[in-house]
Amino acid sequence: MGFADKVNLILIGRLGKPVGLKGHLNLIAHSDSPSGLSIYREFFLDDEGNKKLILDKISASGKKTLIKFDSINSMSEAEKLKNLDLFIDEDNLPDLPYGKFYWKDLIGKKVISLDSNYEGYVKEIMPTGANDVLVCEINDKEVLIPLIIDKFVIEIGEHIIVDWEID
Repeated sequence: MGFADKVNLILIGRLGKPVGLKGHLNLIAHSDSPSGLSIYREFFLDDEGNKKLILDKISASGKKTLIKFDSINSMSEAEKLKNLDLFIDEDNLPDLPYGKFYWKDLIGKKVISLDSNYEGYVKEIMPTGANDVLVCEINDKEVLIPLIIDKFVIEIGEHIIVDWEID
């Protein structure tokens, strides 16, 4: 049995190609600030919590973020982790200031149009570089809504109220 009884795991990124000979990997993080992940000590390689890794370090290399785990010390060991999802324990997430949200808090939330013409829910969130996009299921269609607070996303509370026209 894994660690799943003890932790609530959330996806924070994916491991990319190994870099160098000492076990570093590219980290494709679902975060605006991947280096901020250095506050976490434990990472998991599956959503069941069966494979735990202890962080050695996270560092920036140009536009890339590199991650190194204590038990991974060669390119061949790192190669085995390539393209695996990376998780952390949700209970270790820091509290956010008012008006800031984790993706996990938005996924599954009900979406209602400002004029009450439609409603649906958030299926996922897609990073685009400029801003994140809510991928919503509305009237049996996938609708993309830019996650721009006070412009298209009017309010985030019990529901997400949006000012967005759909076809």
